[in-house]
Amino acid sequence: MDKSSLNENKALIRRLFDEEVNHKDLGALEGMVSSDYISHNDSVGPPSDIRQSSKFLAAVFAAFPDTRVTIEDMVAEGDKVVVRNTWRGTFRGPWMGIAPTGKQVTWTGIVMWRITNGKITERWANTNFPEVMQKLAAAQSPDK
Repeated sequence: MDKSSLNENKALIRRLFDEEVNHKDLGALEGMVSSDYISHNDSVGPPSDIRQSSKFLAAVFAAFPDTRVTIEDMVAEGDKVVVRNTWRGTFRGPWMGIAPTGKQVTWTGIVMWRITNGKITERWANTNFPEVMQKLAAAQSPDK
């Protein structure tokens, strides 16, 4: 794969983070993914399609309305782009039975996308979001 194709793939992923997450445009993903898109995210459950991925992100935005993501590192090789990222948001809405705390929350992740013909076809993600939420739930426990 030539350097310009790698740069185009990286630009697609930057645009995804900016539009979908930082500007809260859940419809942006639809124009960036293939019809057979699949997301693998062990942190939140079994593989999902675009509809399920968007639904999860909408729930994140409801609980953390000021969510922002920062790309810390990005590497592209072949048809893959890998990003190490940091997410930040204020816990203002309930999340899976956990009452909002009003506190700033930070979680990190490493995500890899496969891109074919300018469209995202597959995504693999690992984040520490579940551990962060477990700590928030434990802090609200009556035993604390």
